[in-house]
Amino acid sequence: MIYRWLNDIKFVTRGDKPMTLGNIYRMLRMTFYYGAFEYPMGSGDWYEGKHTPIITKELFELVQTKIQVEKKKAYGREFAFTRMLHCAYCGSGITAEEKIKELKDGGFNAHVYYRCTKVKDRSCPNESVKESILIDEMFPIIDKMSLDKSELKQKLQEEVTRYALFQTGVLGVDLNQSTKQKNISIKTFAKHMLKHGTLLQQREILSCIKSRILLKDKKLLMGE
Repeated sequence: MIYRWLNDIKFVTRGDKPMTLGNIYRMLRMTFYYGAFEYPMGSGDWYEGKHTPIITKELFELVQTKIQVEKKKAYGREFAFTRMLHCAYCGSGITAEEKIKELKDGGFNAHVYYRCTKVKDRSCPNESVKESILIDEMFPIIDKMSLDKSELKQKLQEEVTRYALFQTGVLGVDLNQSTKQKNISIKTFAKHMLKHGTLLQQREILSCIKSRILLKDKKLLMGE
């Protein structure tokens, strides 16, 4: 939710880069926000800062509990591209898993990887690939596909309208002076939803692709 909202408002860091999911996990693990800090890191020596805390320790602990629950949920959950991809080498299905790595500074790096199940060939050479790469690979396919599914097209148009209202009502953007924002195409927004939308929104967009999609060496190919 936080990650999607920061992307919606086009939030960037001091380096003019979008906030990553790993950075958000790192911030959520920083005790400094409730007033305490460990120095040096890992020493067990804790100090109270002179700054004014912006959250309570109780809230911080609730967030840590929530993070642990979400980490457990990550295993065995559904993923956007499963069920629709097949291995170009052996014809097996494609499975996915989320890998969450805890960093030394208390943050996390979280990435979803897709790989061949190797059901038909245990020695299949197909490489695993990050979901972010698959999404970029899917963009040219979206450009070629037809969004004839009236229900999906209507939902996308509603999302475009909602996004425009968000810009005018919250961000104060004058759409009359910004033709770029005024004329958002349905396919452009479909790409946005594929990259930043919920699992259900991603699945709805991918359901419009009727061709067989094959995964080969981190590339997506259109099958027959």
